[in-house]
Amino acid sequence: MPSVANIWPRRWFPPEPGGNHEEGTPRNTGDYLDGFGNKMTVHAVSNPTANGIEPTAIHHRAPGYGIVTLDRDTREITFANWPRWVDPSEPDATPYPGWPITFDQLANGFPAEGWRLDTIEAEIDEAVIQVAADASGEVLYTYRTKGRSFEPRVFEGGAYTVRVTDPDSGYEQIYAAMEARRSP
Repeated sequence: MPSVANIWPRRWFPPEPGGNHEEGTPRNTGDYLDGFGNKMTVHAVSNPTANGIEPTAIHHRAPGYGIVTLDRDTREITFANWPRWVDPSEPDATPYPGWPITFDQLANGFPAEGWRLDTIEAEIDEAVIQVAADASGEVLYTYRTKGRSFEPRVFEGGAYTVRVTDPDSGYEQIYAAMEARRSP
């Protein structure tokens, strides 16, 4: 997301198209490694352009702000990147080109395939489920279920502890040393 009025030049113009690049999207989107070797996926970019809006020292550097919308019913997350000079409440307002992007909550850092734990059947609706790796004690994620059933996904084989809680009632159930199995 851009800064509201920073004139420091920031750009994303990698020399090669990203991996898993989707047809019809800008060349600078797709899968990349950052400067530290971390994997990242770029879905949309707001690069500086000459747009004729004064003062050019600010407006030609893609200033703006982001608006994130969370839909609790569908579990969709929408990111919109708005130019500084656009009022998003106006009926014909549009964000920067390529925006907004929308994705499902479980597509946001959750492993899509590979390893899973046994399905958890909570005794309460909308339980909070926390998955931790037994080897490191690291919490991988915390997720509020929709309903009572949830199949935790994990990144690799091994043992995991799953805590099922309800912060409102104090309910807690712990599933210790659950072994991950390969997804079909």
